[in-house]
Amino acid sequence: MTKIDQILPGQIEGQQQKAKTAKGEGPSFQSFLDKAQAAEKAAPDGIQQVQESSLTAPVQQVGQMNAIAGQAQIAAVQQAEDLLSSMEQYAQMLGGNSTLKQMQGLVNQIREQAGQLQQAAGSLPEGDELSGLLEEVQAQAAVELMKFDRGEYNPA
Repeated sequence: MTKIDQILPGQIEGQQQKAKTAKGEGPSFQSFLDKAQAAEKAAPDGIQQVQESSLTAPVQQVGQMNAIAGQAQIAAVQQAEDLLSSMEQYAQMLGGNSTLKQMQGLVNQIREQAGQLQQAAGSLPEGDELSGLLEEVQAQAAVELMKFDRGEYNPA
């Protein structure tokens, strides 16, 4: 048996060496290399001229979409905060000595804010993580409005 470091090219026993070529199966590496070298020579200082807008357009579109989604999220969170602060005032009025007539203005404000929150939540992209929280805030406001409308807080 021959040691591996003593084998010379063409001395492999029992095997035939065939050079396999992939002619006709598509472009070869050499053709790509030739095209790249030709483009490099055509450009000044060996730098290929590429329009920046064609490369950055998809990135800019994604950035704009994220900015729009971010603005919608900020608006929705602001609407939710406003509604929650009105609901806190409502809870304080319920615990105090306020009459239903005194509370009516705040109830109308809560109703309006709940509608605005619903619109803001509708402007969010599908599957947004914030949607669940906004739905909970809307549901709580709707429950309190129904209780008020039914007269559950009527001081008798």
